[in-house]
Amino acid sequence: MAAVAGCVAPLAVLAVLGRSQAQRQLYWVPAPDGWALLSLAQGLFASALGGGGVIALAVLARSQRRAPLVLCGVWALLPPLLVWAASHGEVSYFRSVYVLFTLPAWALLAGAGLAAASRSWKTAAALVATLAVLTLPDQRQMRQPFEHDAPVPLDYAAAADVIKRLHRPGDAVVYDRADTWKLDDGVRYYLPRDLRLRDVFLARTPAAIDDLYAVQCSVPDLCVEDEPRVWLLTQGTGFPFNAIDPVQAGALQRRYTVSESRSVTGMTVSLLERTGRR
Repeated sequence: MAAVAGCVAPLAVLAVLGRSQAQRQLYWVPAPDGWALLSLAQGLFASALGGGGVIALAVLARSQRRAPLVLCGVWALLPPLLVWAASHGEVSYFRSVYVLFTLPAWALLAGAGLAAASRSWKTAAALVATLAVLTLPDQRQMRQPFEHDAPVPLDYAAAADVIKRLHRPGDAVVYDRADTWKLDDGVRYYLPRDLRLRDVFLARTPAAIDDLYAVQCSVPDLCVEDEPRVWLLTQGTGFPFNAIDPVQAGALQRRYTVSESRSVTGMTVSLLERTGRR
């Protein structure tokens, strides 16, 4: 009990502090209805068929020791129910990624169910092999490119590769931070550590202010310096200046023109070159 309390106490503090930012991060998650609990298996197990098989085996779980089964049952079922209940307030938290920690409990229960339902190891092996074959299409699907980013696939690596190949010393960068999936962090992750680009409109990083989002320059015209070239990374396709803050776009357009744009999955990488006008 003391160990549980020691874990819950810091998590409770983290949850309280995180509520101030929850709405900004999860505004797009709908409140779940009753059927959402049934559909949770698809996201939790990445396979409706596989999830159904695991749950069916878990229902068959038997043991001479009752306490481990109860513990695993509570571990597997209580968190999804609590998240479902908590998702009917101002913010919905109902996403399968938040209950992935219940998977070990489901595995233990399914193992106990498999042992109880099988009279020999050959029968158990045959059941596992059958389930593996039946869920093979789902296994292949979840390993497709960008599947982990669904429903918004973004090829951060390809965008970074464009910059890496065409970069010149002194280049700067502008990231589309208007309602996007963290283009700045995603692209920087794949850029070489020694390739440094001045982030034109970045005033303070999220880490510096303990927040999810950066603080951007309040007067964009004052933040544009003399770099001859600026990389502009925007989400989606279309005219790149239309994707960023209009004031930032104006500050850039008065000094730069788009020399080229390249589309990668989910993103556009544009190179701006200075026109000489102020």
